[in-house]
Amino acid sequence: CGTAPVSVSFILGDADMHEGIGVAARSMTIGEVANFTMAPTRLRAEGNLASLLPDPNGVTSVWQIKLLKFVIWQDTARNGERLQKIQEEGYGRFPAELSEVFVHWRVFGPDGSMVHSSRNTIDLRSGTAGGLKQVEDEDKEAPCYVLSENCWEPLAILCRSLRQGGVGELRMKRLPPLPKEEPGGDATASASAQLSMMMNKFKSKDGKEQDLRHCTVRAELERVVPPLSGPEDARWEGVAALVQERYRAEQLLERGAEAAGLVRLRRVVAWAAQLTGANAAAVASEAAAARASIGWVLACRAAPILDLGNVTSDVLAAARRDLQEAEDQCAWLEEHHPNSPGTRCLRAKILVAQDDDFAGAHAQLLEAQKVAPDDKRVQQELRKVKIELRNVEEQQSRAQVVEIRDSLKRARSESSDDAAREEAVVNLLRQLETTRISWETVMETRIGVELKTCQDGYGAEAQRLCAQILGRLKDESKEQRPMWES
Repeated sequence: CGTAPVSVSFILGDADMHEGIGVAARSMTIGEVANFTMAPTRLRAEGNLASLLPDPNGVTSVWQIKLLKFVIWQDTARNGERLQKIQEEGYGRFPAELSEVFVHWRVFGPDGSMVHSSRNTIDLRSGTAGGLKQVEDEDKEAPCYVLSENCWEPLAILCRSLRQGGVGELRMKRLPPLPKEEPGGDATASASAQLSMMMNKFKSKDGKEQDLRHCTVRAELERVVPPLSGPEDARWEGVAALVQERYRAEQLLERGAEAAGLVRLRRVVAWAAQLTGANAAAVASEAAAARASIGWVLACRAAPILDLGNVTSDVLAAARRDLQEAEDQCAWLEEHHPNSPGTRCLRAKILVAQDDDFAGAHAQLLEAQKVAPDDKRVQQELRKVKIELRNVEEQQSRAQVVEIRDSLKRARSESSDDAAREEAVVNLLRQLETTRISWETVMETRIGVELKTCQDGYGAEAQRLCAQILGRLKDESKEQRPMWES
């Protein structure tokens, strides 16, 4: 085509590559150079891969192609979306879930250029473009990840297929975004990953940024540390191990990783059940805290689903199982730690999830607040329940006011006996006198209009009650509105 040479790797049959290029590659041997004349109908692909090649502009064109190499991949997903190749499997056992894996990795684009390397460091020496440059440091320590928790998905897929010392590659049709922050709090590593994302954005022919498509991840698994297996593990440190495991679980929950957090919490409960003798109180405290967190997560997960009316039977059944397990955890806590803030907080959540019992939940949370006034979860849930309880009370108050208003209208118009009519009006006004009424209810129900109507012609008691109620509404409205117009 008379343009600069371009290197690109692709999977035979990929719809993102021109059909003609694929047909040509199939007919070639390694190292062969050949010219191919291609009709526009064979060059119609518009995907990320095709955008790396020269644009034929819809005319017949001649392409000089050199086949550099071909590689056989294992199609692990059986749909061409995820291809894997293991160069060295390594030695020892495959890493189990929750293992710590120390792994160096690189990401290569479809043109073979390196998008990011875990060995990258930022070079601020003068003379570099823009004052910044990324260079690979071969002596840099491998970052550590925990399988199933903070390991980037492509890395996790590769690590599960490697042993210690193993090397493998994974090619994905679409990679998830590069991790924004590498674990361990290494500010330089984090900045390096983010800088790679900015400096190595793929560009299409129209200059627009594209996501990481048709990229290859290469991983070198340097070391594997298996997860703690429990009290029988030689690395067991007693109660401290329970504390560390629960702390890690709470960190995961704060990040929104519920499934991973639940795994850690269940491990705490299981380990605590195996421990007897010394430090029994501390062990029981950790087990109770773990059970409370398990129940809390499950109840929080189930509540919004149970409130919906358009979920499938499978989803609804799963939510009910979650809530039942939360109830089981709460029952255990109420038997062994009835006054614990975690127990009362969990019971409050279950009351809301099961029956929208905000009054009962409010009572439980007030008791929890007395024991732990600074507990973050108790305070947050108490605020939410107070809001919902006010809404419920407002709805009940509004319904009661509407009923009294309509009854007043009937009492004034339907009874022909003046004494009976006056007695009925007074009784209704006495009910209204003890009813809490907000400004919004006053405006929506227009109860003030009805009260003014009842002031005359229904006796001194009715007149007194009307004046008293109107005065109260006026005084209370000053806290809710600048002024209530009489």
